[in-house]
Amino acid sequence: MPLPDAHITILVSSGTPAYQGVAIQLAKLLVDDDFRVYDLATDSMAVEAALASLGQKGNPLVVAIGLQAATIASEQSDAPVLFCQVFNFESNGLGTGNARGVAAIPPLQVQLDVWTDIDDKLESIGAVFGPGHETLIAEAESAARAAGIELHYRIAESDRETLYFFKRLVPDIDGFWLFPDNRILSGNVLKQILEYAARHRKQIVVFQPAMLKLGAVMSVTSVETDIALTVHELIQSVLSDGIDAVAALTPLTEIDIVLNDPVLMRLGLSVPDDYTHLVNRP
Repeated sequence: MPLPDAHITILVSSGTPAYQGVAIQLAKLLVDDDFRVYDLATDSMAVEAALASLGQKGNPLVVAIGLQAATIASEQSDAPVLFCQVFNFESNGLGTGNARGVAAIPPLQVQLDVWTDIDDKLESIGAVFGPGHETLIAEAESAARAAGIELHYRIAESDRETLYFFKRLVPDIDGFWLFPDNRILSGNVLKQILEYAARHRKQIVVFQPAMLKLGAVMSVTSVETDIALTVHELIQSVLSDGIDAVAALTPLTEIDIVLNDPVLMRLGLSVPDDYTHLVNRP
């Protein structure tokens, strides 16, 4: 159903497939509506004019995909902004004012449900968070509590501090949750974490299937169609009730799981039969 007199500007931070995929899926949902897509990597000169012109249209709204787009939109437009594919939203001042968002990762409870079904002996897990993730920490604590899992976490300011905390946590945990915070992670530290975990037979759940080759047991990512559908629902809510009626962050519902069979076998783990339709293999 077309949105009533909506004028939608979609800003995409870059040509990154994860951003472009969401833009493509959202465009399919908006095919009968007035919208235009701008890629900041190629259309940066046109973006300022596009945002400025929104004030002259009825029911203007911006969808920002990625942190750069979300930051520009919230700073340069008075129109409501819906952002997605932004992990560090709190530390960047998003989720307030005229900006609301969609979670960058699937619900932690769903992730932990899958993890404990694969390993019913999982008792304790560790995590290292960057600063400004109070909402995510609260969600992790709640998910762990519901699953009967002990959560050990630390807050790091750098990638070196992340590695230090990880090594200190290893003796007390069965597995480690890695989150996509580029402020406290680097390629070198990721490699060291995964190698250290493999040597100490610790399970690592990661946020990107490509990292499975480094020894992670499972990757958990969001689903492009789910992100687009959630954004589309929020667009309808904003146009109907205003931006203040929308939560700072709306959770996703779907999850893409990729398992590392050799690691599962090495750790003596297996996938329950009723999960085989949910998971992929690299």
